[in-house]
Amino acid sequence: MHARAKNPIPKGWAFVAERNPTTDPEAALKGSMAPIGGYKGFGNDRGFQWYRTGKLKHKINTFLDFISAAETLIERKLTSKGRIVTHGGSAGGMLVGAVINMRPDLFGAAVAEVPFVDVLNTMSDETLPLTPPEWVEWGNPITDADACRRMRSYSPYDNVSAQAYPPILATAGISDPRVTYWEPANRGQRWIERVGPSGYETYYTPQLSGGMQQRVRLARALATDAEILLMDEPFSALDPSIRTDMQEILLGLQTELHKTIIFITHDLDEALRLGNSIAILRNGEVIQIGTAQQIVMNPVDDYIADFIKEINCSRVIQVSSIMDNGVFSRVPEIDGDMVLEDALQIVSNSGSAVATVTMGGQSVGSVRLDTMISALSRNV
Repeated sequence: MHARAKNPIPKGWAFVAERNPTTDPEAALKGSMAPIGGYKGFGNDRGFQWYRTGKLKHKINTFLDFISAAETLIERKLTSKGRIVTHGGSAGGMLVGAVINMRPDLFGAAVAEVPFVDVLNTMSDETLPLTPPEWVEWGNPITDADACRRMRSYSPYDNVSAQAYPPILATAGISDPRVTYWEPANRGQRWIERVGPSGYETYYTPQLSGGMQQRVRLARALATDAEILLMDEPFSALDPSIRTDMQEILLGLQTELHKTIIFITHDLDEALRLGNSIAILRNGEVIQIGTAQQIVMNPVDDYIADFIKEINCSRVIQVSSIMDNGVFSRVPEIDGDMVLEDALQIVSNSGSAVATVTMGGQSVGSVRLDTMISALSRNV
């Protein structure tokens, strides 16, 4: 990670590169550093054998060395997690891509200049002028199944996953004969597809529809990897069907990324669907905090009761909140997390007056048909 600091560099940051970096005295005075790492497979300053132990079947050593260097900086309290910037170009960009796939938590940012990130596809295309000569360094995935498997295990493009990444700057040269421009573009495309605006990559944001613009904004918000996100009525101006799609995307991403999100909305149905914990305010004062079920089943005052009176309670109340302790045999089984709307249909269609409630595959209680109907009538 190169530290060329014409611009101020934050104190306590480390800049780690795949080769010898340019160390700037001003940066050092500001408390930053540019460590020089000896990673297997890069350079032969430690001897040719050192170089060879990071090639072919030993390529994983290059990435592990780089991660070890970052961990060492942290262990020696020279920096901390999330305050390391990594930088590499071409094959060094592949190193950057691989390590942020493996340990994104270590890095605060990554700069990949014309990165070689689509390793498997590039090394499988013998029509590219530089591919055959490189087989001696990487292996030939066309004829060697082991080489193909190894490349797939570390190729940055093939290992992008749903996890929190640091901010990444990836550049490409449109006429670069060695690292084709579509390699970094492919990596970016993976994240575009995760959020949804696929097919609109060449558009500026104002050219997109309202729903597409919100998808882009959601991607930008999540890309910051902030511990807490504030979303102020992000879906309020969208059509109902688009709003539902955006809610589904947010729920899916939240399941994977586990972010703390403060979501402000005037739509109670939206709050009940998205919120693990819901706070209802009046005139700037918090009136009630609880789960969707707690608020619907136990409103603290007439204001809350009036606020929720139009809610379809059958889509909020879960079976586990009204079940009894007994367990019955030869009756339908329903999951404790199932809402009453779905549970009522299953039990009524079965012809039974009772169902066994399960959690995690284990029987934990039972619920009667009349109990479900009664619960709904109390909350209508």
